Amino acid sequence: MASILVADDDADIRDLVELVLSADGHEVETVPNGAEALDRLNGESFDLVCLDYSMPVMDGIDATRVIRADRGQDVPILLLTASASSTDLVRAHRAGISAYMAKPFQPSRLREQVSQLLEG
Repeated sequence: MASILVADDDADIRDLVELVLSADGHEVETVPNGAEALDRLNGESFDLVCLDYSMPVMDGIDATRVIRADRGQDVPILLLTASASSTDLVRAHRAGISAYMAKPFQPSRLREQVSQLLEG
C-alpha cells in the first residue's frame, strides 16, 4: 500500500485521517503544520501528501508551493479545507494541488479521493 503524509493542525482531523487510511493498509505519518511536512519530505519519500489549507507556521498553500517549485516533486497533494470559497480554491490550484476535499468529509469520500490520486 501507499505511504501517506498528513499535515493538519487539528489533532482530531489528523487522527481521523490516519485511522481511515491505516485501516485501508496505508502507512500514515502525521505532522501539525506545513513546515514539519516539508521537513519530513526532506528525509522520506511519500506516495501522497494531505495538507490542511489553514495551519500555523506554514499553511497548505505555501507548503504546496515549496513542494512544487523548490523541490520539483510531483507527489499528489490533497488539500483538506474548511474554507472552500472559489477564491481559495483558485489559489490552491495555482499553487499546484492535485485535488481538494471540503471539511467535514465522510471517511468513504476520503478513501475514494485517496484511491483516485494514488492510481494517477
